Amino acid sequence: MTGPARGRRLVSPALLGALALAGCAGNAHPSKPAGPALENDLQQALQRQTWNRLRLDAECRTEGGWRSATIFGSGVGIWNGERQLVLPREGVLSLLRELAASRFAAMRETYGEGEDEAELICRVGLDLDGVKKQVQQLATGPQFGPLNRLAGRILAAAEAAGRAGLEASSLTDGLEKIARGELAPELLSVHVLRQSEAPGAAEGWQLSLAGGELAVQRHPGNAAPQRSRLPASELSRLAGRIAAARLEELPVNLWAPAYTDLEVRVLGRARALQARQFAGMTPATHGELQQRFDRLWEALEALRGRLDAGGPSS
Repeated sequence: MTGPARGRRLVSPALLGALALAGCAGNAHPSKPAGPALENDLQQALQRQTWNRLRLDAECRTEGGWRSATIFGSGVGIWNGERQLVLPREGVLSLLRELAASRFAAMRETYGEGEDEAELICRVGLDLDGVKKQVQQLATGPQFGPLNRLAGRILAAAEAAGRAGLEASSLTDGLEKIARGELAPELLSVHVLRQSEAPGAAEGWQLSLAGGELAVQRHPGNAAPQRSRLPASELSRLAGRIAAARLEELPVNLWAPAYTDLEVRVLGRARALQARQFAGMTPATHGELQQRFDRLWEALEALRGRLDAGGPSS
């Protein structure tokens, strides 16, 4: 996908996935419930003019079609899924003031009416230091003006900051631009699922990297994900290693000793691959293309190894 999902839906996969990731890829503390905690944290962030973790998302249907914005705590973000935006510190603070003034923390989760197929037309999500909240507006039923106005202000600020922002002509182009420092490292997004296929086994792990924040969750187990914020220099090097694999050239199915899903995204450019012990496929089937994937996998395993203190896995 290159932007928010179009059509009728109650849940937006793009934003819901982003919020879930933001909740599991931050500092070492589990997410706290929203409401009073969020209102308190908003006031503290405005007073201190700083935060440990911040992600603001908005998407709405407008006269020009769907528009979306993601803004990270550094002020770097993504306009409409395709362009880098950069807001100054005061610009980020201004949006936090808008959230506080609109009493976002006290809003209901959903406004409007509808069944399972009700159309979502607007949504705002916030993750501030582990406190998460999202509010959505449905097409039918009462329209909640404060939410729609808040979303409009976030989108207007993001559009102004991203109107002349850099794009990526391809995934490899975006990765190379991150490696060279032309695009912000926060724009690199990597998702990995590794799962054993042995009979009766359900062992595996997930890795998520977005906004410069890394999270690793081992399965099975109820332990909180291991989390860390990666320095820009390491993110740039990782982007360079992924770029060297030239993912667009790799077949969508490759060989791996265990079930493996991999998706890499920069702005609106993405590539998803699946590797496993496919019937009729060996580690030599795809030759040099498989070797590129294997070298990339070594980098991803090393990244996981930074956080995962558990035993070895495939």
